[in-house]
Amino acid sequence: LTKKVRILCKNNHEWSSELKTIKKRDCTICKEQNRQQEKQNQEQEKQQRLKEEEGLQQKLFEEARKKFQTHYKAQKSDDNSEQNQKQNLQQIIKNHAIYDFQLTLRKYELIATEQAKEFCSKINSFDEFQNILAVYKFSLVPEECIKNFFINLDVDSVKNEFRKLAKCLHPDKNKHPDAGTVFHKVHRVYDLSLIHISEPTRQAEISYAVFCLKKKNTFKHIFL
Repeated sequence: LTKKVRILCKNNHEWSSELKTIKKRDCTICKEQNRQQEKQNQEQEKQQRLKEEEGLQQKLFEEARKKFQTHYKAQKSDDNSEQNQKQNLQQIIKNHAIYDFQLTLRKYELIATEQAKEFCSKINSFDEFQNILAVYKFSLVPEECIKNFFINLDVDSVKNEFRKLAKCLHPDKNKHPDAGTVFHKVHRVYDLSLIHISEPTRQAEISYAVFCLKKKNTFKHIFL
């Protein structure tokens, strides 16, 4: 006759096991409840991050709109000379490029965070989480967005921004297998941007044309 024993966990979940094969194990019901609770907590965190992201996007949008209105009013009060118009437009383009870059980073923040967590879990280390997160972020951000951000800064600012990125994306600093690819992507955009901003006259002409021909309707729709 096979003898069975009744086992009771600390949460009063009961199960039975044969005496010969009994071994110490956790309660499967408790495990499942804990798994469901963890899943629920992750979903709540995800919703909270989405809410915070929407709030930040709205804040950035309002800041950009106010800056545009300030520059627009300042422009109207000027003597309407061609030189002053170009300077004001350049400043507006710069503000929009920075705003667009920040918004794009926030757009991919949630996806990149989930991917970075998954990778760090696989290697059982979260020590370089921010560096890993940067790899996933900048693998998603289009080169054109990075370039628009770089070319609307001065040379020193571009170099400083690139140094910051290099510290977390360079393969010597980042053990993610795609770090080299992402670093070369950013480095390529950085090189092209330096060439672009080293020709101020050409930059001004191109930026002014881009604003007039491509951005005019967009700015009008967003800010006015």
